[in-house]
Amino acid sequence: MFKSRNIIITLAFSLMASFSTVGAAQAASFACGPGVSYTVVNGVASNGNSCTGALTLDPRVTSGADNAFQNATLTSLKLDEALVTIGNGAFSHALLTSLKLDESLTSIGLSAFDHSPLISLKVDEALVEIKDSAFYWAQLTNLNLDDALIGIEQQAFYSSPLTSLRIGKSVTHIGHQAFMSSLLTSLTLGRSVTAIGWGAFAYSPLTSLTLDAALTSIQPSWLPAFYSANLTCLTNPSTAALSGSGLEGFTGLPRCSSRDS
Repeated sequence: MFKSRNIIITLAFSLMASFSTVGAAQAASFACGPGVSYTVVNGVASNGNSCTGALTLDPRVTSGADNAFQNATLTSLKLDEALVTIGNGAFSHALLTSLKLDESLTSIGLSAFDHSPLISLKVDEALVEIKDSAFYWAQLTNLNLDDALIGIEQQAFYSSPLTSLRIGKSVTHIGHQAFMSSLLTSLTLGRSVTAIGWGAFAYSPLTSLTLDAALTSIQPSWLPAFYSANLTCLTNPSTAALSGSGLEGFTGLPRCSSRDS
């Protein structure tokens, strides 16, 4: 009886050691600057807050954990094609000025790159949603959003000094304050856009605005969607869009003629 119990205990310890070895084999550290490194466990990168300089993510990384590289003093970032998701705040307050998102990337978390002073951004073709504050305070002047994109959430590009913006043909909604305080003077929204949140383009010096008749909702608020725009006429606004207070201050404007627009 005692011999059987000893055998069972020995087997249990052997199994525990075996699982421990497997777990350890799935964890690895990668240098990301002098004397600093980030950790990868089961494909998830984390603990890279002290990384500095140029960073190329290891091909084994499939996901960036929440806050994984927050406050890292990065000068450049290369993402591998294996990367599928980037967590909330993953590169928040990093010093990145340029970013290219690979086609494998399908999800970017809240505030993923907020307060990173990006001046260049290439959005991948697989991304369908840009979440809240994802690129808050990015220093972009030109932005081309792919046709696969469906949603641009609140404050996604808040305070980016955009002078040129192309919104893809599949975007259905633009969240509140998404492009607030841009430097846009001209904006055309396609027929896919049916809803715009309050303050979406507030404090943007728009002089030309083209809306499609498909737009049915501009959310009313103390801060209208196009507050402080310098419009003299509207192109193609729908009756439904004009019926709310989201276009407060502009509902009485005449329709633009072809010469005006």
